[in-house]
Amino acid sequence: MTGYGIIFTSRPRKTLECQGGHIRIRDLIIPAVLSLSLVLLSLSLQGRIGLGLDDEGFLWYGVQRFIEGDAPLRDFQSYEPGRYIWCAFTGLVFGEGILGLRAGVAVFQAIGLFFGLLCVARLKDSFTLLLISALLFLLWMHPRHKLFEPSIVMAAVFAGAFLLRLPSGFRHFLAGCFIGTAFFFGRNHGLYCLAGIGGIVIFLGIRNGLSFSTGRIVSFLSGIALGFVPIAIMAIVFTGFGSAFAESLFFHISTGNVNLSLPVPWPWNADLANINREAGIRIFSQGLLFAGIPVFYGAVLLKAFFSKNMDMERMAPIISCAFIGIPYLHHAYARADLSHLAQAIHPFLIGVLCLFAATQRSLPRITAWILVAAVSLLSLGSAATVAPAYEKWSGTLGPYVEVHVQGDRLMVPETTGKTIERLFSMERNYFSSGGEVMTAPHLPGAYAVLGRRSPVWQTYFFFPETEEGQKAIMREMDEKRVRWVILGNGTIDGREDLRFRNTHPLVRRYIMDAFAPVPGETLPGGYQLYKRIG
Repeated sequence: MTGYGIIFTSRPRKTLECQGGHIRIRDLIIPAVLSLSLVLLSLSLQGRIGLGLDDEGFLWYGVQRFIEGDAPLRDFQSYEPGRYIWCAFTGLVFGEGILGLRAGVAVFQAIGLFFGLLCVARLKDSFTLLLISALLFLLWMHPRHKLFEPSIVMAAVFAGAFLLRLPSGFRHFLAGCFIGTAFFFGRNHGLYCLAGIGGIVIFLGIRNGLSFSTGRIVSFLSGIALGFVPIAIMAIVFTGFGSAFAESLFFHISTGNVNLSLPVPWPWNADLANINREAGIRIFSQGLLFAGIPVFYGAVLLKAFFSKNMDMERMAPIISCAFIGIPYLHHAYARADLSHLAQAIHPFLIGVLCLFAATQRSLPRITAWILVAAVSLLSLGSAATVAPAYEKWSGTLGPYVEVHVQGDRLMVPETTGKTIERLFSMERNYFSSGGEVMTAPHLPGAYAVLGRRSPVWQTYFFFPETEEGQKAIMREMDEKRVRWVILGNGTIDGREDLRFRNTHPLVRRYIMDAFAPVPGETLPGGYQLYKRIG
């Protein structure tokens, strides 16, 4: 298949000869089997544990709405459409319940894990190293409703290494296609991958004596344009999606509201005396990683730019991890908690493991072993403590109870179980009599659990809303004849300015004036059921 830069050798069952280096069939099969096996094992061990009615519910509700024919961003608050389309199609196989959703996301997770393992498999023929890599990558694939993030990141590192090994025009085109496709799953991914892979393109030109091939640049830009075709198709199929997409972009650009910020937990600032031992270990481990990752990337780039005699075949994934990882540091540092670190850490993990695989001399090899061991220990002290199976086993979230949601049996923390039980009770005793139901501020999963459609576009209320935006919400509530409101006044990160009464004061006043509380009908977390007066 010479059109793809691949020719078969005389022993095609064992080896593919690629112009960017040898690719053995074994290098594809073992990562694929490991990825599928470990993801399946993880899903079987903890697929039924827990249910997040906030963030996970936000994704689940969006998938339900897309299946019913609604368009993301146009008809409901959402991420970019790629993940909803993916989950909707995998739902045809696995079902539309929460377990079907998790299975569909797990398939995407296995693909991302496969690309991460390919980066390591190309450098060293060691099943032990591949297994360690797979376990470490899998450990950091958290939270499970955000598995698109680390999967895209690992695929981006592979795409960068693929380009570095053979910077042909066709590979520039493929790299561009990847960037456009990443944007379809998240605008942040599109921008981060553009910065990372674009940096690799510039790096290649610098190493080529500041010579940039016009043909390759055109191929790269053409690939990006082709990658945006799914967005264009969405705009054609769903009238109004294009304007909604543009408005969403303008909102984030004009306000800067991409994420709620949290300070970086630098290890030297950690207050370990006033927290329990497990939390202290997690925060300290997390802080060390926040401090060490940019140092690693910087060292790799110094080596890349100033080393004259470099074996690009071996160094490609390590260099790629730095170029891809640096833009993703913005994601990790913008809201510096464990969840966002987990969504951006995989380039660092790939770089550390590939550094060990690429090292041949004894002293650097020992240093690489120490680095791998240190990262593994820090991972056990941080990422492992938030795995659903560990949380259930350790009892950190209290006792677990069994619930049945949309035909799926789950084991959830008692507080979540009470919330689900009360929602079903409200459905039987109140909502079934008629009228639309609205929840606010942080309970989008209630719609998914009850199989109901939100009467308003917004389902997650955490950013301060303008007066005009609040009036639009109130108009929607009147037009849709909202009869019931489940209203809370909880906050995020302990910030008073993020309580619903402060982010949406006009909407809250409207609810207080037009609705009356139903005595005794509450949910855990301070939620109260209100019924429209009259």
